[in-house]
Amino acid sequence: MQNFYLLGLQIPTILVVVSIILVWHRHALVWKIAYFATVAVALIGNSITYSAILCALLIIALALVYQRQNSLSLVALIVLLSVGVALSLHAVPGFNNHEFANALQLNQASAEFDIWFNYDKSMFGILVLGLLFHDQLIRSWSEIKRVALLLALPILIGIPVIYLFALSLGYSRFDVTLSAVFWPWVLKNLFFTVLAEEILFRGLIQAEIAKRVQHKFGAEIAVVLAGMLFGLAHFAGGLEYVILATVAGILYGYTYKITGRIEAPIITHLLLNSAHFIFFAYPYSIG
Repeated sequence: MQNFYLLGLQIPTILVVVSIILVWHRHALVWKIAYFATVAVALIGNSITYSAILCALLIIALALVYQRQNSLSLVALIVLLSVGVALSLHAVPGFNNHEFANALQLNQASAEFDIWFNYDKSMFGILVLGLLFHDQLIRSWSEIKRVALLLALPILIGIPVIYLFALSLGYSRFDVTLSAVFWPWVLKNLFFTVLAEEILFRGLIQAEIAKRVQHKFGAEIAVVLAGMLFGLAHFAGGLEYVILATVAGILYGYTYKITGRIEAPIITHLLLNSAHFIFFAYPYSIG
């Protein structure tokens, strides 16, 4: 059956966004019902197939085993991370991701790029977020204020420093662009990319390293190691991109360390990417 569209987006795309937002509802059953409906609609519309459902069941089982913190937890985590990486690389069958736009070029100085709403990567993000982080999410104004105050300085200093570094490497250049595709790009970036990446690298990898490294600087070591792994995950973009992603990953990890909230690296990551889109040649300079 063919998918229906609303505002240029497939209905499953919109339902994924709604389901992720509902993870912040105090009652976990709310997001679970919403995501069950999302999966059903995606299956009917052929956005996913039954093999994708098997993948979802595997993620759920691994997350629940890891949550128990017993002798099998480390094995479950390793397999869970492997599944997350495979989904990020679109190496798992059963997902017909939504291509919103292709060969976009913001201006002559910028390379072309596509906008994809990836159901595979978002599946990992929402299931792990809901199953492992639901009780840790920010749900009060006082906590929002606390995290905002802690984030202010790292964001105001860290993001400009990273882009000065990018300019010095010649990877990008100043190029202010206000485009109509910014808002669909933000939806894609936040709900279908950033959320899953931060859960994988900060919520799981960094947290696990910090827990297992028995050293007074264990938390700091975890920030750096997770940042380096994050950088290496961007090897397809070349050495300069790996370096920049590593530095950015360390910034994201630092915000997670000082706040203890997964929202912190997610927000920082989105702000850095948004600054890239608006103020610099995106995704990179070709001039």
